[in-house]
Amino acid sequence: MQVWEKPPGGERNVISTLNFLDWKNQNTVFEAMAAEAGAWMVLTGGENPVALKCARVSAPYFSIYRAEPLLGRTFAPMKINLVSNAKWF
Repeated sequence: MQVWEKPPGGERNVISTLNFLDWKNQNTVFEAMAAEAGAWMVLTGGENPVALKCARVSAPYFSIYRAEPLLGRTFAPMKINLVSNAKWF
């Protein structure tokens, strides 16, 4: 199931990280919630750079879909501290 945000009179839009975290922390309905955002990244190191369509996901994205890695492991939940400084450019 996907959950979207729709402002009054507007179209559905992406959800901010802080809104997602609020929804996740206040959730009483779903067994688990994970965030997903599409992205483009560039793979370098070969002869030519290659543009890759990717998705940035949060834990427990893979376990929600019952997906197991063929090799290695998925990532574990972690706490992230955001630091902001108005003087950064």
